[in-house]
Amino acid sequence: MDKLQVKNFLYGSKKHKLKLTENIIPSLNIKNVANFEESFFSIYHLYIYKKAILPRQGWKIHISCTKFNYQKVLDIVYKYCIENNISFKFIYNKSEFSYCISGENSPLQVGKFITIYPSDKSHFKNIIQSLYKLLENFKGPYVLSDKRYKNSNIYYRYGVIESDSDYLIAPNGDKILDNRRFYSVPSFEEEPFTNENSFELVNNYIDKIIFPKKLFINRHQGMYIFQYITEKVQF
Repeated sequence: MDKLQVKNFLYGSKKHKLKLTENIIPSLNIKNVANFEESFFSIYHLYIYKKAILPRQGWKIHISCTKFNYQKVLDIVYKYCIENNISFKFIYNKSEFSYCISGENSPLQVGKFITIYPSDKSHFKNIIQSLYKLLENFKGPYVLSDKRYKNSNIYYRYGVIESDSDYLIAPNGDKILDNRRFYSVPSFEEEPFTNENSFELVNNYIDKIIFPKKLFINRHQGMYIFQYITEKVQF
């Protein structure tokens, strides 16, 4: 991206119509950022490592955050990815970011502030484990389409990376829908962290139905407030 494009992006152009204060920008100056090709697509600021050959499909990583910690999270991930020549993207506009972490956004996109593109499965696992040491104390909205790594703000899923299609290609050539509605592992792949304690705490109520037991109606400042006492029934 040339200087004019940078100026237009930062200070507003006919295309973006943004002000500098409306953009999310890494606050670090890292020398080897020159190894990356920068571009802007839709709501994303992309950093693609110039020597990278991204796979058509594979394991990818999403980093979640809150409106209070997004800058720290971005700076940590930015520094790690740039120094290790890892391609990634993030939501660069504050309004779009607020929408991303809100309940108004599509369940398929909630919480996906940063997306990281590993080169292969081994690379993916190394990135996850390294970032966990840097981000384990940060919080963010749950990414519903992914699996959470331990109890962190790091999520992952298998899906399309370098392609505009909505399907995966199996080793035998079959096309399989890339289902983004929930986390699933395609039949030709294996869960990447089966041999370590990588999963979040088990939800003890996942196999139960919650029924109302009692209903209380209170009036407060002209409004009726409904309060339920529930009981858990084994499914």
